[in-house]
Amino acid sequence: MKRLLLLLPLLLAWAAPPALAEGGSLVGFVDMDRIDKEAPQIDTVRGRLQKEFSARERQLLDQQTKLREQEERLNRGRASMSDADRRSLERELQSGQREWKRNQDEFREDYIIRKNEEMEDLTRLITDNIRDFARAEKFDLILVSGVVYASDASDVTGRVLEWLKKQQQEENNVDKK
Repeated sequence: MKRLLLLLPLLLAWAAPPALAEGGSLVGFVDMDRIDKEAPQIDTVRGRLQKEFSARERQLLDQQTKLREQEERLNRGRASMSDADRRSLERELQSGQREWKRNQDEFREDYIIRKNEEMEDLTRLITDNIRDFARAEKFDLILVSGVVYASDASDVTGRVLEWLKKQQQEENNVDKK
């Protein structure tokens, strides 16, 4: 089944309309790994997630610092503490560590959910932009990752990245107004 999916673009190109045979078709390839690394929209999503989660991340770090300080106090004062005080402080420390672990797990889950939502929207946006680019540049076929071979001449990734940058700039200009 996987082989069939890999061969599907080739079969489509082979069975395409006569324009292909005439050499009038324009086929391009987009390296999605490169898009994922270089598209400016990726940085926008990262920034949005950072802004949304930075306060909670700071709280977790502060909570962790307080727990370390509490643990150091316990270790330093262990010899001079009564057993009841030591046990009380140990229970308090364990309770704080459980709460921190719970908060950390909740943070991680919330972050992953939001990141997945943002990435789904971003994937849709990039796909739409690639489609718009293909129409504007009169491409008949654009292939993405999973292609066995694409010549440098058919690799339009750089041009798509320029298109995405232009779209990002236009969006930023609209947001500033």
